[in-house]
Amino acid sequence: EVLEKLSLSGSSFDKPEDDEEEGERGKSDASLDTADFSLFNPVETATVLCGGLKENTSLKIIDISCCYLNDDELSLLIYSLVGHPSLQSLDISRNSARTQTMYALADVV
Repeated sequence: EVLEKLSLSGSSFDKPEDDEEEGERGKSDASLDTADFSLFNPVETATVLCGGLKENTSLKIIDISCCYLNDDELSLLIYSLVGHPSLQSLDISRNSARTQTMYALADVV
């Protein structure tokens, strides 16, 4: 089965809150049932995700909106998508995108 859509919208790449239910973080509505991004180090988590994005060339839609990502994490993720053969849509809205992220997007497009 081919994964074509990855949605991490609303997922936090940071340490989970004590009252947060385990398994509710990083859920996707695609064929990937659960993605656990609870390494507690946002940059390390983004790095792990980048490796997976580079390997999964069938992804067409990536939604990482509302993930509390900062400029460093967003640009790292964006640069991992350079030359991605099938990506059609990337939603990074409602994160902390700043100048570095905009330069990364300009380089990729």
